[in-house]
Amino acid sequence: MPGHPPSTGVLEHLPTGGAPHCVREASFTEAVGLEFHGGVKSGLCPAGHVVDGDTEEEVAADMETVAAWSDEQAVCRPTEIQEGTL
Repeated sequence: MPGHPPSTGVLEHLPTGGAPHCVREASFTEAVGLEFHGGVKSGLCPAGHVVDGDTEEEVAADMETVAAWSDEQAVCRPTEIQEGTL
């Protein structure tokens, strides 16, 4: 989803297949259908991915690849921000 963590909107789809080769494990919450209002400090994450690599630099680059893939594949229907929400 554009802008980590989820931007304001209703999460309609999370990619569950076709992940980059560096993803070794993935976990998903029951977040599809929930409305998000930007990031929160509690760390609510709709999906988590374990990324593998041979070096710290490779893992860091692979994390960026996975984040970009997730952003491109996830679907979040925009909603209007209501005054007084976080």
